[in-house]
Amino acid sequence: MDGEGVTKTPGVTSEGPVNGTRLPTNGSEPTAGTRPRTGAAIGAACVVAIVWIGHYLNRIAHAFEQLGDSTISVTFPHLGAFTLTAWGLTALLIWFFSRLLHHLGERSPVAVAAGLVLAGLALVLSLSLRYGWDLTTAQVFACTTGTLLFGFVVLGWRLRARRLLWRLPPALVGYPAVVLLLVPAITQAQVSWHRHVTLADVTPAVIDSQKWEAVEATTDVHGGLAISYDQKNARTGEVTVTYPSHPAEPGQTCGMDLEDCERHGTAFVSDEDFAGARTALIRLEGEAASVEWSLVPLSEDEADLGEVAEHVRFANESDLDRLAHLLVG
Repeated sequence: MDGEGVTKTPGVTSEGPVNGTRLPTNGSEPTAGTRPRTGAAIGAACVVAIVWIGHYLNRIAHAFEQLGDSTISVTFPHLGAFTLTAWGLTALLIWFFSRLLHHLGERSPVAVAAGLVLAGLALVLSLSLRYGWDLTTAQVFACTTGTLLFGFVVLGWRLRARRLLWRLPPALVGYPAVVLLLVPAITQAQVSWHRHVTLADVTPAVIDSQKWEAVEATTDVHGGLAISYDQKNARTGEVTVTYPSHPAEPGQTCGMDLEDCERHGTAFVSDEDFAGARTALIRLEGEAASVEWSLVPLSEDEADLGEVAEHVRFANESDLDRLAHLLVG
C-alpha cells in the first residue's frame, strides 16, 4: 500500500524542507532558532557595542602609553603593551560574538564577526585620528546609526543565504557615506536647537575685541552660559564670560552688592579675589534691565580684566549664531 511503513516529518516533503524550516543536524552545522530579521537585529546591536568598547579600550590604552613616555605624542595607530592588550580584549569579544552568530545560523561566524567589527572600528578610529578621541555627539550618533544599519543589512543577507558578491561592495561604500552625511545633518539640527531653545531666554555677553577669540561655550543646569575666550597670538590669557542666573535690578550700577566698583567704558566693574581667583563682576545697562556677568581669568598670566571689560557688550544675532555653533562643539 502507498505510504505504508513511512513516517512523515511535518514541514518536510520529498524535495526537502518547506517554509524555510531547517532540518536538525548532527551538530556539524548551526541551527537557527530565530528569524533572520531578529537575528540580524541582535547581531547588529552586538557589532555596535563591540565597536565602541574597542574604541574606548584603544583610547585608554593610548592614554597609558602616553604616560609611559611623555616626550612623544602617542596617537593612533600605535602599538605598545597597552594597545596590544586592548586589541587582544577586542579579539576576545569578537570570538564571543562569533559564537552568538553560530547560534543564530551563520555558517562562517568567525569571519563574519571579525569583518563586521573591524569595518566598524576602521571607521570610528579613522574619525578619532582625524578629529581626536573626543568625538562630537553628532559623530557618535552617526557612527552608531551607520554601523547598526550596516550590520543589520549584511547579517540579514547572510542569515537568508543571499549571495554577497554583488551586494557587499555597495554596502561597504554606503556605510561610510551614510555616516559622513549624517554628521553635518545632526550638527545642523543641534545648532538650530541651541539657537532657538537654549539661547532663547538668555541675555549673553560677548567680548568684542580683535585680541580675543571665543573658543568654547557651555551651559549649566541653572540656565547659565559660560563663554571661554583665548587671547589671539598668545599662549596664555584665557578668560571666561559667565551669564549668571540672577540678573541685577533695573537701573542699578554700582552699589552695596558691587564693592570697589569702577566704570570701564559702558561697563561697571568690581574686581574681586574669590577663592584665590580674580573675578570681575561686570554690569551693563540694557533697555529692560542691567545684567551682570562674571569675567574670570583661567590662565597663570592674569589678564587685565578692567581692559577686557571695556569690550564686553550684549550679544547680537550674529553672536548668537556663533554661540550656537560653539555649544555644539
